[in-house]
Amino acid sequence: MAFKCFPLDGFNRDPVLNPAEKAAIIPWQESHHFPYKDKESLNGPLLRLAAPVLAALKHADYLDEVKQRRVISLIFLAMGRTQTTYWSWTSAEWNSLIDSASLASTHLEHPPHRSKSRPLLTCACLLHGPEILLNSRRITHFQDLAGTILGRDGIQESVRSMQEEGVRLGISANTKGYMPAYLSEALLLCGSPRLSDLTIDVFVTLKDKYRTGSKLMRRTHQPVTRILHNLKVLPYPLIREFTKCEFLGGVNDDLHPEWLSWINRWFETSTMDLKTRQAHRNHLAKLGRWFAATYPGSTSPEQWTRDTAAAFVAAVSSMHIGDWSHPQSRVKREPRKPLKPRSKCMLLAVARCFFFDCQYWEWLPYKFDPSNLETPRSISCLVGPAPRVIADLHWAKLLNAGVGMTKKDVPTFLIRAKAGDQSNAATYYPFEMVKALAIIWLFSGLRANEIQRLRVGCARKQSPVEDGFYPQQDKKKPVCMLDVPISKKANAQSKPVDPLLGAAISAWERIRPATAQQCDAKTGDMVDFLFVWRGKQVSVTYINRTIIPLLCQLAGTPTSDARGAISSHRARATIASQLYNAPGGFDIRDLQHWLGHRTPQATMSYVSPSVTKLSKAYTDADFFARNVRMIDVLVDPEGIHSGAATAGQPWLLYDVGHGFCSNVVYDKCAHRMACARCDFYLPKESSYVQMLEAKQNIIHMRQALALQPEEIAAMDGDEEYLNKLIAKLEHTPTPQGPTPAQLRASDSKT
Repeated sequence: MAFKCFPLDGFNRDPVLNPAEKAAIIPWQESHHFPYKDKESLNGPLLRLAAPVLAALKHADYLDEVKQRRVISLIFLAMGRTQTTYWSWTSAEWNSLIDSASLASTHLEHPPHRSKSRPLLTCACLLHGPEILLNSRRITHFQDLAGTILGRDGIQESVRSMQEEGVRLGISANTKGYMPAYLSEALLLCGSPRLSDLTIDVFVTLKDKYRTGSKLMRRTHQPVTRILHNLKVLPYPLIREFTKCEFLGGVNDDLHPEWLSWINRWFETSTMDLKTRQAHRNHLAKLGRWFAATYPGSTSPEQWTRDTAAAFVAAVSSMHIGDWSHPQSRVKREPRKPLKPRSKCMLLAVARCFFFDCQYWEWLPYKFDPSNLETPRSISCLVGPAPRVIADLHWAKLLNAGVGMTKKDVPTFLIRAKAGDQSNAATYYPFEMVKALAIIWLFSGLRANEIQRLRVGCARKQSPVEDGFYPQQDKKKPVCMLDVPISKKANAQSKPVDPLLGAAISAWERIRPATAQQCDAKTGDMVDFLFVWRGKQVSVTYINRTIIPLLCQLAGTPTSDARGAISSHRARATIASQLYNAPGGFDIRDLQHWLGHRTPQATMSYVSPSVTKLSKAYTDADFFARNVRMIDVLVDPEGIHSGAATAGQPWLLYDVGHGFCSNVVYDKCAHRMACARCDFYLPKESSYVQMLEAKQNIIHMRQALALQPEEIAAMDGDEEYLNKLIAKLEHTPTPQGPTPAQLRASDSKT
């Protein structure tokens, strides 16, 4: 490809040397010196080959006679050795000539220095095209080369526009020296000094060139393409590409090719999320290793039967950490440490999913039911909600550290490495962005990827009176609503949060540079992400790797406790538990909506009732009083000492409300809550009771009675239960023998 600024159409580009040119080039082939004396010596047969070289040097302003002589001599010496014209040379042959010009050569009177090969490189680019740069591994001064070929004013204007936009976006200064060179090389490849002529294919080509070699040049394509994307030059920026996710340990050479093909086929067909499919693929690799080791010669899922499924369930039940992993896996084998119950459940669930899909898609014949791979009860009962709540004391310290964070607390790095010079110290992310991330983690209860995907304008204030969130007397209490995008299992929602969160987000939005919209991978929409710096979305691991260790350091708390390392998800469980346990806090349904769960069962996995709330609930339930009733008892000591009690006279009376019961085993009477008024019953209006109460030595005491559930309900005034209790005792004999029905019948006769 020729440059538009230097057309080659006017030159004779015949790649073959004619007889006259071959004869004229013999002195160049045999000479160890420069046969070139002056321009007139090139007239004649060699003019066709010398004119383009001189025109290229003139276009690049290389008018010095010595430089022209050196370039022509090097080119003609190479043509003499190869017996071909430079029009037929490949990029590799041109680069070989340029590299040799940088070293000592016996063919030259004065071997050129490395920097003196620049005119030859310029001439090669103009005569052969910019493709010559793609085969060169040497980092050259591309900005100077581009200015020489395409015009210095145009290149400088393009570089200045890119640098200004980079400063606005916050592009790190440590790559500024490479960014102009990278952009200049891209402009050389497209053959124009204008940014508007750049295409995404040019940067894809450069990305392939620097896939190996210079590390800084390999990383420069990301900030450069992000800047050009914000300038609306490129349709999208080039991001760092990762290799396709391999199995755990990075290798899969121990799997049989047929089993591996089944796994890859399922991986490409399943509609699950990418990360879920990647995790399932690792488990299926373990499944294949177990199958090959247990049943030698078996290589396909088609060979699975019900007996195979039963054997695999038994093997998983006794599996240890590291079993059936690749020998070079990063997972350490611990023969004495069994696999956790949750991991066993996951392994069996993946196996069920795989065989169910393969049978449903009619890839496999129906030889057994995938439900035969059901998790045994002995394992599933060990898996339950276990919220890893951070201790209240440590959480309070983390909250204070986040709210009180200052700019001095954020780690900095030196832009220019000078001993003792802190004038150029800067943070990787702006302080306002770091604090906003910390406050959101501490107050929002969001997942890490939900925080990463928050959008500009997600925090908004609402009037308490207008929206009805607070009654009239609380109108001074501020309200902040946080708009949460579509999450793992819930649609987009708005949730109330502390106003500190809204203030932190507003402070960041005031200094956040305007950037081009980026694609939300979950929804496919082009949106303005909130946390974008240098034109790049913040990493989903930034909270775990930077924010949490920073807060722990400021708070003076450890980064791990008895429940494990403090991670982003543990804040979600802590906030959920505190909202649930607070006086007048959320009920489980409100908390479910606030957390963005689909079912209350999922919310219960995050809630840990506090001891204080359980104690209060137990006290309010009045467990002992509901199961034990204190009844008033009248005891007649005189009747006991006089012997009247032995003669059958009442001496112990139980107060049943409307009368007294003289049965000494009243606590065992079935009719005590619905008195049948047998012969032991004494109305309070009777003369005996009035006389007994008038005695001065009568003893008043209280006795506890254990109650049945029906009696408790009847005691609480439940008419339905009282009627059921009466009906139940209708034909139950009283302590004297007759049933309540018989007693009523005898009363009616009298």
